[in-house]
Amino acid sequence: MMFKNKKAVSNVIGYILLVTIAIVISTIVFQWMKTYVPTEPLGCPDGVSVFVKDYNYNCTKNQLNFTLTNNGRFNLSGYFIHGTNSSSQELAILDLTPYTPIGTGGNPDTEGLAIFNSENNSFGPGAKTNNTFNFTNSSFGQIYSIEIIPIRYQPTNNNKNRIISCSNAKIKEIIVCS
Repeated sequence: MMFKNKKAVSNVIGYILLVTIAIVISTIVFQWMKTYVPTEPLGCPDGVSVFVKDYNYNCTKNQLNFTLTNNGRFNLSGYFIHGTNSSSQELAILDLTPYTPIGTGGNPDTEGLAIFNSENNSFGPGAKTNNTFNFTNSSFGQIYSIEIIPIRYQPTNNNKNRIISCSNAKIKEIIVCS
């Protein structure tokens, strides 16, 4: 009779050891996986802002010139630009970057991206840039509005720069022929 009781205690100790090992392994895996999750989401800092100082849209030549000014507190790297070809259209979906020299149009990964410097944030506060868009070879006709979203390089936790879209600083400009 004595031996049967010891056999049951042996099974209970086995289960306790099994559960303890499972908890230790799960704790180790949790600590290891926690390093792969970023602590803070990447985003633009508050204070990023741009505006269109002035523009000139020649409908007969199908050419748009505008001056973009960084009136925020942070350096920028470029901007996304899209346009509308209808006055009733709310969402700007036309990629305008194939029509400017600083654009990266045609590449689906960088659609709509006009970039000043591909390595750092070189467009500082107070800086102005003149942009020319030539739509003579376009199929969409007249532009009614443009939407500009600034972008900047933001360092990640592992000291790599990632390009971040500052959608909270998006501007919309209604375009009228001159």
